[in-house]
Amino acid sequence: MNLLYFIFRLWQKTFVKKNTKKIITAEMFEAATGAPPEDDDLERCNCEKAGEPLHLSCGWCEVHNMPIFMDPECFLTCMENKR
Repeated sequence: MNLLYFIFRLWQKTFVKKNTKKIITAEMFEAATGAPPEDDDLERCNCEKAGEPLHLSCGWCEVHNMPIFMDPECFLTCMENKR
């Protein structure tokens, strides 16, 4: 059962997320957060490894319309629900 789940998750990460991922632009970031992106903010929002080990704070939360690293509630709740 665990092997089947692993294969499904691998397929999902490879095909589903990449084909449906929204690219976060500087304008979208500023509209959502009220501040322009700094340093690597856009890279972290658009990280293809978001949610994987060492990338848990990468990505964009569709529920809160915020970068995951800027929303502690999302980091604790939404990311846990995605696993």
